[in-house]
Formats: sequence, C-alpha cells, structure tokens
Amino acid sequence: MPNPIKCAWPPKTYTLFGVRYIAGGDHIIEVPLDTKTEDIHKYMIWEGKETSASVFGKTKTLEQEWSTEILSSNKKDKYRVILRCDQWVCPCMGFSFKRKCSHIEKAKVIRKQE
Repeated sequence: MPNPIKCAWPPKTYTLFGVRYIAGGDHIIEVPLDTKTEDIHKYMIWEGKETSASVFGKTKTLEQEWSTEILSSNKKDKYRVILRCDQWVCPCMGFSFKRKCSHIEKAKVIRKQE
C-alpha cells in the first residue's frame, strides 16, 4: 500500500452508489467498500498543521482553525461552530439541511469582536 496522502482538511468516508470513498480537502480516493472510519489513516492523514492548500486548483493560505461554542435556542444544547479555510461549519440540523444557521451568525459576531 502506498504512503497515505496528506490532506488539508480532516478526511471523511463516503459511500455513493455502492462505491466507498475517502475525501479530505481536494483529494478524493476510492477505497474498498468495507473500509471503516478507523481505517482512514491508512489512506489519508490530516496533521492540522497545513499552512496552504490547493482548493479548486488555486493555492490558498489557510487560517488557523477557530471555533466557539454557541448555546442553542432551547438553552440546553451547545454547538461547536468552526471556521476553517474560510468555511463555517455547525453540527446542528439546520446547517446540515440549509448550509446556514443562527449559530454561525452568532459566531460571526463573536469573531468580529475579537
């Protein structure tokens, strides 16, 4: 097996139409269908120390990852909102469907105040 590919973003596994892939940054590779999340390191590694990445064919300087916890509207749950490579991410259901949410808007305000 060749050396693992270094990637700019944390790699994840995906299965589309019965084919398993690992994607990280601008790298996507096909892997055996029985590949599990704990096997990702055999194919791709993310050291979290990259200072630049090739995104859509253009080299881009990456900011350090920034994150904050935002209290949900029910005042019980907290969501860790992350800014990485100029991309905002939130684990809430709203973001997973609409790719935007109130937690990210609140985090943007906090980020500007820093």
